[in-house]
Amino acid sequence: MASYKAKQIARIKDAVLAARTALRESGDFDPLRFAKVYVAHEGVQLPGRVDDDAERERVGQALLRALRLQSGGGQDPDVARELHRIEQEVDWLRYACQDDVVAFRAQLGPQAEKEPACQALVKEGNGLGPGLYGKYDVIVLRPECSDCRFVPVHQHELEW
Repeated sequence: MASYKAKQIARIKDAVLAARTALRESGDFDPLRFAKVYVAHEGVQLPGRVDDDAERERVGQALLRALRLQSGGGQDPDVARELHRIEQEVDWLRYACQDDVVAFRAQLGPQAEKEPACQALVKEGNGLGPGLYGKYDVIVLRPECSDCRFVPVHQHELEW
């Protein structure tokens, strides 16, 4: 399976940060609003296909349409992956705004459990412990890990 290039990861992270900022400023955790900012900041990326602008545009428009119509991603794996990212990021932001949430724990989905690259998510972390990521981190999942979730960790759940 193709993976994201460094340039693509940087674009995704920048777009996620811009969309998180927009939602935080508005006080509204609307997935469609998030997606509009995310798409406008070139967050939609196709694994390994850096220069396929027409296809990125198509996926971005399909993503916005799916959110407007609340229709899901259908059979298109690129749209489904981006929908999952939007849902995950909006949930991440909603929880990150809570003072008692201090981190997020990676949880592997059934597909990701079979992938060694995904298993590393629950073993690694950013200094908080295995599988734990800071509430302001932006994690760009590899395509094969797209069914992973991040669940909030509250302060009382950590051993200090």
